[in-house]
Amino acid sequence: FLQFRIQYSSIALLYYDYALTFPMEVKYMWGSKFKLSTVLYICCRYALIANVLYLLAIAKKLGARVLPFFVACDMWYKIIGALSVIGRAAVIVTFTGHTYAIFARSKIILIYLVAIGLACIILDIMHVPGLRCVVFSPADLLLSVLMVVFEYSSAILRTIRIIQAFRVNGPWKAQRRGFIYLIFEQGQLYHNDKPSVVSLFTTAAVILNSVGFFQRLLNALTLPLSSLLTARYLLRLRAWEDQHSIVVSGNRGIATQQTHTMEFRALSVIDEFGEDPVSMASCQNEYALEEMPRRIVQENTPSTSTMVPGTLESLTMSAEKSR
Repeated sequence: FLQFRIQYSSIALLYYDYALTFPMEVKYMWGSKFKLSTVLYICCRYALIANVLYLLAIAKKLGARVLPFFVACDMWYKIIGALSVIGRAAVIVTFTGHTYAIFARSKIILIYLVAIGLACIILDIMHVPGLRCVVFSPADLLLSVLMVVFEYSSAILRTIRIIQAFRVNGPWKAQRRGFIYLIFEQGQLYHNDKPSVVSLFTTAAVILNSVGFFQRLLNALTLPLSSLLTARYLLRLRAWEDQHSIVVSGNRGIATQQTHTMEFRALSVIDEFGEDPVSMASCQNEYALEEMPRRIVQENTPSTSTMVPGTLESLTMSAEKSR
C-alpha cells in the first residue's frame, strides 16, 4: 500500500512539473539550436518514464503472470533500470560540467568530480543486470555513499564560488538579475542552505540501505526529484541566455549594450554550463571603472536642448556647426 502511494505521488509531482514547464521547454529547448544541454535535458526529463513503468511492474501489469520464471518481468525491470541509469548519468554530467565551468576550468575539480561521477555511473550500470521482479538484489551501498559524496561536494564547491563572486561584484540587491544570481538561486533549489530534500533522501537511502524495502521507497523520490530539478536548471539557463541575447540586440544605449554583450559572451564562450562568476564579476567591475570617466564627461557636458539662445555656449555651438 505505502509503496503504491509513494509511486503515485512521485508520478503526480513529475507530471505536474512537466505541465508547468512545457511552454518554456517548447520555446527554449525545441525552438532553439540543438546543443549538448538539449540532450541532457531529454535524459533528465524523459528518462523519468521509468517511474510509470515501475508502477506497472509492481502492479504486475508487464507480463509477470504470463511467462514462467518471470523472464518477461525481469526484462522490464532491466529496461526500467537502464532508463534510471540514463537519468542519473545526465544529472552527474550536468553538475560536473557546471561546477567545472564556474571554478575557472580547474583541472583538479574536474578530475575529482569525474572520478566520483564515473564510479557512480559504473556501479549503477553494474546494478542493472541483477534487477528482478520478485527477488530484488540488494542496493549497492557504495553507489549510495558515492552519490552523497558527489552531491555534497558539488554543493559546497558551488556555494564557495558563488560567495566569492558576490564579494567581488558588490551589493546583493544589485545582482538579482545577473547570471551569478541565477547560479546561486538554482543551486539553492538543488542542494544548498540546509541539506535539501534531494540530498536528505540520498543520505537517508544510505542509512536505510540494509533494509531493502524502505531504501526502495526513498529511491522512488530521490532520482525523480534530482532529475526534475536538473531539468529545471537547464531550462532556466537556456531562458536566461535567450533573454539576454535579445537585450543585447535590442535598441538600447551603447553602454548598456556593451555591458550585456560582455555578460552574454562570458556565458557562451566556454560551454553551455556557465562561466566562472568570479572572473565575470571582475570583468564587470573593470568595465565599470573604465566607463566611469566617460560617463562623468557626458553628464557634465551641457546638451543643446538646455542652452539658452544668445549665451556664450549656444553661440560657440552654432559656430562649430557652421564650420
